[in-house]
Amino acid sequence: MTYIQTLFPRASVATRLQSGLFGPYAEELAVALVGQRLATDSIRRALYAADQFGHWLFQQGLTLTDVERATVDRYLYEMGRCPSGARPHATQGLHHAVQLLQRKDLLQKASDTLPIPAEQWLRSFEDHHRRVAGAAEGTIRRYRSVLRRFLRRRHEKQILAR
Repeated sequence: MTYIQTLFPRASVATRLQSGLFGPYAEELAVALVGQRLATDSIRRALYAADQFGHWLFQQGLTLTDVERATVDRYLYEMGRCPSGARPHATQGLHHAVQLLQRKDLLQKASDTLPIPAEQWLRSFEDHHRRVAGAAEGTIRRYRSVLRRFLRRRHEKQILAR
């Protein structure tokens, strides 16, 4: 019995995870996360995030070998954030899958492309408030969701043009 089958007793779920774009690496990801002693729910969330990312890549006409950091950033941007500022459930744990792609040398080397403009502004905002204004993380989180909504509306045309 594989780790995937152990983590997902329903055969249909295990089959979906193993047959998706990320499927060939799903078992390896599960083994790596079990080795890191992550909680079962965290491992399931990471596998689910990898599967959702693979589905999005497929919709974009991309494969895992086409992925670079900017692709991941674009996916995360398109998924947005919850009103609290947290990432949605479908993206939580994705960093584990991205790290696996890096270890396997499947992640494209970073090109000279800059992050999505709205993400750049958001990072600048957070950095300024953290370093210059000395704002607490809670304050930054509260303002982040407001700024994110503003930037999404402001840069929507630029994102759609990509």
